[in-house]
Amino acid sequence: MKETGILFKPEMIHAILGNKKTQSRRLIKPQCIEAQSFFTVKNTGEIKFMYTPLAGVGVAASKWIKCPFGRKGDLLYVKEGWKPTRDHTGLSNETYIRYRCDDSRIAIKHELGGSSSDKWKSPLFMFKKYARLWLELTADPIPQRLQEITETDAIAEGCPTINTAPSDWFADYIDKINGPGTWEINPWVWKLEFKRIER
Repeated sequence: MKETGILFKPEMIHAILGNKKTQSRRLIKPQCIEAQSFFTVKNTGEIKFMYTPLAGVGVAASKWIKCPFGRKGDLLYVKEGWKPTRDHTGLSNETYIRYRCDDSRIAIKHELGGSSSDKWKSPLFMFKKYARLWLELTADPIPQRLQEITETDAIAEGCPTINTAPSDWFADYIDKINGPGTWEINPWVWKLEFKRIER
């Protein structure tokens, strides 16, 4: 079973914790042009698809790319802002990991080494053993254009209760994450569907 780290913004971590987010869309890299040869296949238990790079012309330039997130049944662990903390007030002298998103903490059995820190550490450097959120892919990831998202999918992306269409909220949010104009460009993305699990 594959286990892959994945980053989420704090507001999306809150949505996962509240069981309001069960989908995510991630840019496919490198991006490709629209081509009739585009299709999805399963090969040796991995999800791959054929694409034509933006710089390529014709079938001769087509290549295979593998989905980096695995397939149905594989796991994602959420990487988030964190820091080690030791509690010297009790008899146990327990070690904790604190999470920046909601300042919660979880006792751990692993030895941290060194002293506790007052500085938050980057999600990029979070160790898998410190992850508190684990997600199981409930479907094989599929490639699609960003604007193919439905209203139902946008709600599953973590759309808060606001007075706007979920897809409009998602269009604004994706531009904040990946830069202005991302929605309008309509890039290829991996559609990930998942459920939160206990580890």
